[in-house]
This record gives sequence, structure tokens and C-alpha cells, in this order.
Amino acid sequence: MTKPKVKIYTDGACSGNPGKGGYGTILIAEDDNELRQLFERVLMKNGYDPIGVSDGQEALQYLEKEYVDLVISDIMMPRMDG
Repeated sequence: MTKPKVKIYTDGACSGNPGKGGYGTILIAEDDNELRQLFERVLMKNGYDPIGVSDGQEALQYLEKEYVDLVISDIMMPRMDG
């Protein structure tokens, strides 16, 4: 298994996504559907591009293919914890 790509910004910048708000992409790993959707709505409303997954395994699969600026993860989830 490959390690997820991690990029550290020291100047306050993020990769951003100008077409969807510009504040960056945030991966949300949360098994509680209602809570995950709440995070997604709040983040989207504030200019972020949220991506929701239901467990740690899905999060790792996503990170192997895509770069995100931040991960918000539940600690205890099915299949793989955060």
C-alpha cells in the first residue's frame, strides 16, 4: 500500500479549488451519515470543497488517488478506524 500524499504549506496557502470556492478540499471520514452530511453542508457553505467517506478504508482509498488539504476523521468507525 502506498502512503497518502502529504503537502505542508508554510505560507498559509492551500491547493484550493478555484472552481468550487477556492478554500481547499477537506476529506471527512465519518460513519454517522447525518453528522457527515452536516459537516459537508457547513464546509460547502463556507467555501470549501468537502468530500465525505464512511470509514478509514474509504478515506485511504480516496487519498491514494486524490490530494486533499485537510482530513477530518472520526476515531472509531467500521472496517478501519480513523
